[in-house]
Amino acid sequence: MKIAKIILIATVLSYIPNSLSGQVIHDLLTKVKTKFEAKKYYESLNYCQQIIDICNHEPESECWFTNIMRNVYRYKGLSEFEIYKNELTVKRLSSSIHSLEISYNLYCDAEILYMYGYLLAVKAILLKNTSSVKGLVTAWTGILELYGYNNWVVTKELIDNIKDYIKIADKFTTPIPSKHYSGNFARYMILIACKLADKTQVSNEDKKFFKKYRKKYKKNDLNRLLGKNN
Repeated sequence: MKIAKIILIATVLSYIPNSLSGQVIHDLLTKVKTKFEAKKYYESLNYCQQIIDICNHEPESECWFTNIMRNVYRYKGLSEFEIYKNELTVKRLSSSIHSLEISYNLYCDAEILYMYGYLLAVKAILLKNTSSVKGLVTAWTGILELYGYNNWVVTKELIDNIKDYIKIADKFTTPIPSKHYSGNFARYMILIACKLADKTQVSNEDKKFFKKYRKKYKKNDLNRLLGKNN
């Protein structure tokens, strides 16, 4: 009987550290969200790193919860991107991309897939490597997944994503490289994006935005196909 009690007590005690560590992780994740929403991105990033460090050195059950860790890496990646906007360093941008990739692999979230692709496109522009359209392809896949997730309804949030997509794709077309397919690919993706936006009513400001890009690329269609400058 005494042995049974000792085993029971030892079993209970063995779960206490896990419970305490689990609470620490939950508390830190709450701080991550609070700081991110307050636009305190360095602090949000710091709390994300604390959670990752805990999981690396003392892996608890919470570290294996996909929903927790995908949010940790989601907020880490988004915080790093916001910081990148001020620093404009390849290292910070690459870290953001890596974090979002981990988040997506954990949960396959369409929003994260879009952001991951978008940042790959940003990096290609930054490194003047516009021959690589992986970012544009990935970001568009994310947009289509978001479209399907919303029951094939184009929401205001999706319109915002489409506009950002068009603006980054536009940078792949200028200057137009001779005999280079990436510029033509980006141009067609812009026209496809505009067609998707047609599936809903948009504001007057957005109408002007989409009209501008339709006109820009339809007008210059033949010259761009031939690789000629206007």
